[in-house]
Amino acid sequence: MLQAEVQPCLLIRNRRKFHVRSYVVGVEKWDIDDLIETYLYKRHEVRIASEPMPDDDDDRNRHKAAHVVNGAKVFEFLHETPELKGLQEKIEVFIAQIFAKHIIQDLSRRVNMSAREDANNHATKFVVAGLDVMVTEDGRLYLLEVNVNPIIPPPGSVEETYESHLVGFMRDLVSLIVGMPASNFVSSKSILPKD
Repeated sequence: MLQAEVQPCLLIRNRRKFHVRSYVVGVEKWDIDDLIETYLYKRHEVRIASEPMPDDDDDRNRHKAAHVVNGAKVFEFLHETPELKGLQEKIEVFIAQIFAKHIIQDLSRRVNMSAREDANNHATKFVVAGLDVMVTEDGRLYLLEVNVNPIIPPPGSVEETYESHLVGFMRDLVSLIVGMPASNFVSSKSILPKD
């Protein structure tokens, strides 16, 4: 597991691991130079492990369980997590740079393939990706994985506030794709530092 390789990882809430899940959306645009315009969702999730990291390195079963952040039952938001205050801008720049350098080419290729296969050439194509980022004790950021077509927890398995967040994300996503205002999304180009 990549989570175990990020050393020394930042721990919160009584020695619990976490990662930040950020959503990026690529939307096909015909009126700009680039084929795809990318947007970051500003409500970043903090997924906190259910088990704390054990103090004793010999407790292998608990140690292994403490790495499993994907099975997290505790979800918070980056801007509301006291231990992570001030990280939002840094994480957004990191994600925008990763997308600009490494991921946008793959998304453009997927949209091109879809455009050739789809008989409805007037439909706007889009791609959603969930990026998982971990933070070290000294504030370095590591991209764990890019989830294309990320799944969401089944209804009733998470708190009502998180379900509400997912419904809001879907509303904002539809608004973004059809060209309506979506205040929780920001263009990734606007986040990148100006050279």
